Amino acid sequence: MGPFTTGMNGPNGLDTASGLMVKGIEETPAGFFADSHTSLFSLGVVRGQIA
Repeated sequence: MGPFTTGMNGPNGLDTASGLMVKGIEETPAGFFADSHTSLFSLGVVRGQIA
């Protein structure tokens, strides 16, 4: 699956998920995390380390 996008550009101008594929997450899960933001909790409401 993939590639995925985040809608956010990194310092190089590319999407921060540019080239991300599920295979990369499967190979090194500890290198990834997920978080969620809402208008009420703009700093984040949920964060989870993938390991």
